[in-house]
Parts: sequence; structure tokens; C-alpha cells
Amino acid sequence: PFWPSAPWHLSATPNDLLDRFVVHLLTGPYVAQRPMPIDDLISVAANAVLDAFVFPSLDDDQAARHVGTDV
Repeated sequence: PFWPSAPWHLSATPNDLLDRFVVHLLTGPYVAQRPMPIDDLISVAANAVLDAFVFPSLDDDQAARHVGTDV
């Protein structure tokens, strides 16, 4: 996956964050026992990544699209 170096826990990547975040991301739809639009899940995940990382060569929309691909 495409991700530039980012200073989150020194050597972690956005994918590492998403791997750790996935349980929290999917808990709401699981508890509600209903589907959740993928765009809503992507938005939550993208916000988490954008809060944790700075991407000098990407704007927020570009970074969010990369998160969406990974989600």
C-alpha cells in the first residue's frame, strides 16, 4: 500500500493504526446488528488516520482515499 513515512509511535504506519482500530471501527455495526454504509466506516477510519499522521505530499482528500482503499 502507498503510505509515506509518518511519525506515529516512531515506526508505525497508517495500516498499523487501522489494524489496531478495526475492532473499534466494527463494534458499532456489530452491536447494532445492522449494516453500516462503507462510506461511513471509511470516514471514521480516515479521521483517525488524519488525526494521527501528517502527510506532506497528500492533501486530506487524497489521504482519505488511500484509507478507503485500505478499509
